[in-house]
Amino acid sequence: MDPTIPCKICSDKSAGVHYGVASCEACKSFFKRCNQKPPEGNKCRKPGYCTIVPARRNNCAECRYIKCLAVGMSINNIKTGRYSAKQLEESRREVEKLQRQRELEKNGFYANHTLKNEDIEKIVKTLVEKRSVIKKTFNPQLERFAIPFKVNRQNHHRPMRERLTASWKFRKPEVFKTIVFQVTQDIPGFSSLTQEDQNELIKVNRVDFRMIYSLVKVEDSGKYLLFNDKIVCAVEDVRKTEHLSEEVVERIRNVRKKLDALQLTDEERVVLSGLTLTHTDRSMKVEDRVSIEKIQNTLLQCLEYCVGKQYDSTQKGKRVAKLLTVLADLRTCSDDLIQSKHNLLFKYPDVDFPPSIREMWYSDLQEAYDMDKIRSELQNIDLDFVSENSSPEMSTASDLIDLGPDLETFLFDTTIFPDDIDTVFK
Repeated sequence: MDPTIPCKICSDKSAGVHYGVASCEACKSFFKRCNQKPPEGNKCRKPGYCTIVPARRNNCAECRYIKCLAVGMSINNIKTGRYSAKQLEESRREVEKLQRQRELEKNGFYANHTLKNEDIEKIVKTLVEKRSVIKKTFNPQLERFAIPFKVNRQNHHRPMRERLTASWKFRKPEVFKTIVFQVTQDIPGFSSLTQEDQNELIKVNRVDFRMIYSLVKVEDSGKYLLFNDKIVCAVEDVRKTEHLSEEVVERIRNVRKKLDALQLTDEERVVLSGLTLTHTDRSMKVEDRVSIEKIQNTLLQCLEYCVGKQYDSTQKGKRVAKLLTVLADLRTCSDDLIQSKHNLLFKYPDVDFPPSIREMWYSDLQEAYDMDKIRSELQNIDLDFVSENSSPEMSTASDLIDLGPDLETFLFDTTIFPDDIDTVFK
């Protein structure tokens, strides 16, 4: 069997890693042309998302470009070269999945996958309602720490080892796991994946998900960051982080501004959040890539439908492309943030990081989420599970404010989860 890794866009044999994604020469050249001049002349003639395969990849330029963005291609990730040993090790399994995919295609598997508008409406409505419930549950937790607010500047002069130990003393990342598990149950087809695939997708894409599934309004005036019109911190304090360069900080802020400029609707936000969980390129362990691609196609149809409700046919493609481009930029930022956590782990090996923190941070080093335990717990609780016991006393929280380890908390609104609120606000 030829172990060549398939192109992430059309499933043909890839020629290497181009623009951050394994792709064939045809798709690499196509994406390069699109960045020089977007494919505005060829609009999709179908209401749904066209399947891009070698024999038909030239049929719909708009959907092909959207697929390039959806799998993570970005002009900022110009990366051409040979495959790593891990990629080659993965390729044989992926080729087997590709053969299965083509067999399913011959049998009409994808031909019948175009969703009706009423089905899309139901999917999106369910996702929006779930986010609304979560928001109502956790926003009061944020308000508890909103007045007064100030940054504990003394933390900048404390040894990082001491700051790290204090910063995670009261964290409860299992709350985030519960939330993301609740959300994935409403993504069509996600719960049908094997437990191992669900665990792996959540682990490797968790940062991207948190970035998009933002519940707090963030404003960046240049000097200050304003959260929910009440909570303020100085940008200069954010720049004092030890483990991130100023270049990375500014890149993250720029992506945050791009997100704000898009003025995402609730429908766009929940669908994009779901899409972040369908990226498989960060993991060798994901098995059922065919089913995951089907889930991704479903969500892309939902995204195009939601955008089509606000924009005419001439503007819809541009809007979808902008959304997916920002998604690619977010992936770069999330890689930076994850790498910063790795750097802290190896720089301070003597710090006793809680197992739950290690699990959340180091997707390539830790065991899978214990989702079975979470599932059993959810049988007897609902989203109103946050109690007073999930937060430390105000006097204790005042000692835990640290912009270093919690940079993404400020820039990407992970504050909505109690484990982060406790360590950042007072």
